[in-house]
Amino acid sequence: MKRQMTADQALSRLQALCSASEQCSFDLVQKLRRWKLSADIADKIIRLLEEQRFVDDERFARAYTRHAYRFSKWGKAKISAALAAKHIPREIISEVIEEEIDPEEYHSIAKSILTAKARSLCIPSSYENRVRLYRFMASRGFETHLISRLLTDVLNEISTDDDQSVD
Repeated sequence: MKRQMTADQALSRLQALCSASEQCSFDLVQKLRRWKLSADIADKIIRLLEEQRFVDDERFARAYTRHAYRFSKWGKAKISAALAAKHIPREIISEVIEEEIDPEEYHSIAKSILTAKARSLCIPSSYENRVRLYRFMASRGFETHLISRLLTDVLNEISTDDDQSVD
């Protein structure tokens, strides 16, 4: 039979985890619940981790946003929803997305994703494929106004490229 983890053991394990990678307080509370520690002890451990700067939800949100945007190539809506699911306050989410995402780079990433997907379709300008491209970009978390604008631009570029390659 497993022994229940003590508060000191839990604290040291969480300190080690937080030293290795950014964590949010919600995920740590979930871990403490799985370890069957009382809510009172869990609150004390989380407060102590925050005081010692092992855990900072804003720092976590910034790191998460940078990673999701640059490497996973997610849009603002998907990043915002993922952070909200981790119980990060809306004010922090708005601030972090505004500060961490460069609008020009964001636009460029969205355009390159859409262009690659459009080129993979046989007839990208057909109605069905336009809908497919729109849904694909929405599933990546890009905003509807950006998708609409980019869809028109990318499909015009692709049709222009196709016309020139025939000549």
